[in-house]
Amino acid sequence: MMKFNLTKHFLGITLTGKFGLFLMMFLVIYKNWLLPETPQDSTFFGEIRIESERVMMDKQLDQIRNEFYNVKVDTEGFNRLTDAILSIPISEGFYFSFFEMTDATPLEKMGKIYLNPLFRINWGEQVRIDTFYFEGNEKTSSRLLNREIQRFRKMVWSESLNRTIRNSFRKYPFLEITAQPEIVRIKEGGYGLVIGIHEKPDNRFAGVIGYVPGKNDQKGYFTGQFDLKVQNLSGTGRRISIYWSKINQYSQELYVAYAEPWIWKTSLFGEGEFQQILRDTVLVTRQIEIGIGKYLTNGDLQAKFSRKSTLPTPSGRTILGLTSAKTMSLGLQFTTDQRDKPLNPTRGFQLKIEGLIGDRELQETRRRVQYQSEITAECIFPFYRLLVSTIGGQYAGNWISSGQLTYADQFWFGGAKSLRGYSDDFFHGTEIGWLSFEIRWLIGNLSRVYIFYDQGYYKMAQKTTFKEGYPSSFGAGLRLESRMGVIGIDYGFGEKDTFSTAKVHVFLENQF
Repeated sequence: MMKFNLTKHFLGITLTGKFGLFLMMFLVIYKNWLLPETPQDSTFFGEIRIESERVMMDKQLDQIRNEFYNVKVDTEGFNRLTDAILSIPISEGFYFSFFEMTDATPLEKMGKIYLNPLFRINWGEQVRIDTFYFEGNEKTSSRLLNREIQRFRKMVWSESLNRTIRNSFRKYPFLEITAQPEIVRIKEGGYGLVIGIHEKPDNRFAGVIGYVPGKNDQKGYFTGQFDLKVQNLSGTGRRISIYWSKINQYSQELYVAYAEPWIWKTSLFGEGEFQQILRDTVLVTRQIEIGIGKYLTNGDLQAKFSRKSTLPTPSGRTILGLTSAKTMSLGLQFTTDQRDKPLNPTRGFQLKIEGLIGDRELQETRRRVQYQSEITAECIFPFYRLLVSTIGGQYAGNWISSGQLTYADQFWFGGAKSLRGYSDDFFHGTEIGWLSFEIRWLIGNLSRVYIFYDQGYYKMAQKTTFKEGYPSSFGAGLRLESRMGVIGIDYGFGEKDTFSTAKVHVFLENQF
């Protein structure tokens, strides 16, 4: 089968070799024998005429005429003109169009030679993709790739479609389209598209070890996190996530999730999550979420169902007066990630917005409407060579139609992923938020040195009023690529911290 590389330069060079040689030979003869008194480097494009068997876009033609009028005729100028003319049929999917120069009509004016060429475009056959071929996929099933790409069959090939196909593979962090796709003419007639695939490590492990120094007569203690993500289970694109953390001496969290890239024969995907949190030995919360969503051009949109149960321990009932509760919620979630490299980005942004509304049933059979929202975002701005600045943060809030929110309804933050000058989940409230500002010096593909400032906010309901706080922290950190993976250290100062009481978070992330 015959392959065609889809670049304008391929076509432009072919045409330059055929017509550019003729043009240059004509000008040499014309200037040296017919107009010997004309100075060198004095031949320019004049009126450019273009004829076509199809209706063409006048605006684009006028732009070409204006752009190349009075441009010097040489190899570079002719190449640019060739690409500009061919870009018109290429934009409509006619990738194998060509043109003929039927007239040149050189004229002398004010000591210059103006070449007034007449081009005639042959549009050829419009390229519609009938089938797809993949090269380079060893682990990933061809069934997954074909399922992803089949919706583009019979579409006219264009640069816009090329970008859309590339964006459609961004949802798979373990896949990357390596080069410009190539068109092949198949035996049955029509065209196929060859796509080169590069498979990146599809599993990720991350761990954090933290140490909280003792104060006064209290002993210090260690905290930790374990985060495992399998992103291409058996080459099918299915994902499994397992997360465990020891938040402090008395609290632990377990999270398990599973994701299916395609539900049956539909264009939808599905996710299921389970989370259990033991909070200060006074409360256990269990939450099950099921999401059904659709991939968009630059993100995804999910409809979510959530069931959350609150189970106080005997000490929680006695000390805090907590009671059992169940909440059934429905909501929407939108997610997009436009960062160029998620582990060490140089530009881009990511955004996650979630909103839930639900019915809450207390042990005493009282029912209330509960609202919950959450926003997570990060933006990366390059500003000088290997220096980038980042702004990231999160906001979350809980509200209820009547009565007062309790200890079980609060969000918790602080630690390695929010306020790094404090231990994990040091702060809590029914409304919380934090912003993180960093200046990073990128010293490698996955390595960086940075300074940071974290600003937090919390609002906590009390009996007759609200308590608010604005904690902050600052410090420095390091991410260093090694054979073990990416090793990171954050050294953060909270309020009234000294060098001996500052918090140290050790981070390890490995892809395999």
